[in-house]
Amino acid sequence: MQPAQRLSQNGKYALAAFQLILIAAAMVVFFPFNAENPGYHIDFDVYWTGTRFFLNGGYIYGKIPLLHHGTSLPFTYPPVALLVFVPFAILPYQLSSILFSLVSLLALYVVARYTFTAVRSYGVMVEDKPWHNVFLWVAIIVALFTAPVRFTFLFGQINLLLMMLVTIDCCTSRRRWWTGMLVGLTISIKLTPMVFLLYFVCRRDWKSVGMTLGSFLVYNLFALLVMPSTTRLYWTKIIRDSERIGAYHYCRNQSINGALARFGLHDSSRSTVWFIVALIVGLLIAVIVWQLVKAQQYFAALMLNGIAANLCSPISWDHHWTWIVPLVILLGVWAWKKIPTSSTQWVWWTLTGLGALILFTDPLRFLPMNGDKELSWTPIQHFFGESYTLWSLLTIIALLAVRPFSRLTNTPRTIKKTSEKAPVSLQ
Repeated sequence: MQPAQRLSQNGKYALAAFQLILIAAAMVVFFPFNAENPGYHIDFDVYWTGTRFFLNGGYIYGKIPLLHHGTSLPFTYPPVALLVFVPFAILPYQLSSILFSLVSLLALYVVARYTFTAVRSYGVMVEDKPWHNVFLWVAIIVALFTAPVRFTFLFGQINLLLMMLVTIDCCTSRRRWWTGMLVGLTISIKLTPMVFLLYFVCRRDWKSVGMTLGSFLVYNLFALLVMPSTTRLYWTKIIRDSERIGAYHYCRNQSINGALARFGLHDSSRSTVWFIVALIVGLLIAVIVWQLVKAQQYFAALMLNGIAANLCSPISWDHHWTWIVPLVILLGVWAWKKIPTSSTQWVWWTLTGLGALILFTDPLRFLPMNGDKELSWTPIQHFFGESYTLWSLLTIIALLAVRPFSRLTNTPRTIKKTSEKAPVSLQ
């Protein structure tokens, strides 16, 4: 690398660091996550307290000590997650909580960069302009006010970190020998990312499928070596108890299973209906992901794959729906660029508007919840209470009906002629 190129690269890193500082400052000034207990993140407290308890010889899948504000919640993650949380658990709580928030902020920045690159692949902001970086960090600050991102920071959740790892693994510009290892790690931390094997299968990237499964096995064998009894217990018993995470019918469980539970279906019948509906929805999404991959729209395919994970999982709290944020942005770009034609433009504008409305207003907060109140919802309350699920199903139907894939296939070639600086695709 020439000195001038090195200086330019260092300048980009410095600018990125400056952007993160500005965003962090904005979070502190404009974004008090918890008015009653500023700086307190209850889910991170579970990670921190549970991991410390385990390091001191405690039984992690039993009742862990009370959290800092007197509540008691179970540790629900696989054993590998304990190893990930160890660096935070050995630090004082306040310091580790701040560091974890900064890691989540970095993850949000990385995902935003990939989103920005995907947007540019449609011919938007293809030339490098100084204001583009300003636009990026303003967009990140705006994203902080969407419900899934806001609650991720509020609770101290791991969603953005997992999203970053999956995005880096799946959307790097070239396939690396290690591609699949990060997805394997996310599956080891939280089982839901197993769904992202669909992305590699649709790309016919069998090497990455093997690397994902192989690395998942290695991570868990290492956990078995380090903590044999805990690992055996999790994989033979704890994994079957999904209600440790919470009640299926709770308002903020925005999966298909959650919707069925709120309609009052009993366990046996609900499980059967959920399996059938989730299978049908999963197959429809698989068709769309395959079509998007065929059109070389890898980032859009990955985001839709993320929606599949949210819809088909037994429990998907609303803060798990971070995947919806980039997807809403992409739909807005499709509307703007009239993909596939101007006659279907209204479809994408409608979905973009509805998606943004859900993300920024958080309609769930206006509904009765807790104490099984969800089981007595009126039809109109169900309409708003299943907002994430309904929006996702509408998006799936629209993608199957409008079929923008042929137009999307031609998009990268058009951009390449327009500007050599523009990213052609995220391969």
